[in-house]
Amino acid sequence: MAVASLLDTFSSAPAFQKALRKTAAQKRRSKPAALQHTVAQAHPVLAALLVSTHLGRTWVVCPNSSAQERLFSSLQLWLPNALFFPEAPAASIEGAIPDPESVAERLSLLSQLQDEPQPNECIVLTRASLLAEVPNPEGLRRTSLQFRKGQAIEREAVLLQLEKEGYELVPRVAERGHFAVRGGILDIFGFQHL
Repeated sequence: MAVASLLDTFSSAPAFQKALRKTAAQKRRSKPAALQHTVAQAHPVLAALLVSTHLGRTWVVCPNSSAQERLFSSLQLWLPNALFFPEAPAASIEGAIPDPESVAERLSLLSQLQDEPQPNECIVLTRASLLAEVPNPEGLRRTSLQFRKGQAIEREAVLLQLEKEGYELVPRVAERGHFAVRGGILDIFGFQHL
């Protein structure tokens, strides 16, 4: 039996319909649905059921990153397109640069969230990542550089823009946030490309 048909079977069960009505009443009172009084192993399927009955974007908030990772790995069986929003990386040393992979993952997801929600879209995050500051959508658009094949560019203006956005000029591009100029070739390893 396919996962989608299992979700349909579960969602039509009288007990789930009763819980769904309660959840809808909470939503009208601006209260989030909570998966309390259920075993943790049931959370992925319950979250998938809630997401499957909601047409827009659903935010599944976990108490910490361990719970988020456990829920997300199991939830992918039920919702393969679920999105994982990592916590902002904490610098272990003051002034240290955060992990570029985590930053890229966060920026990539923030870019996706600028678009209209997909049907049954699900984002799994922690309380800390929900409360953390993120760049506003206009700021993300303003710092975005897009090029088309064959497009003529003002090279010096692009180089200044890259430096202004925190990119580092290096002889050879090897990691995120680097750019290199080799004759007429400009290599860029963007911060948010996964």
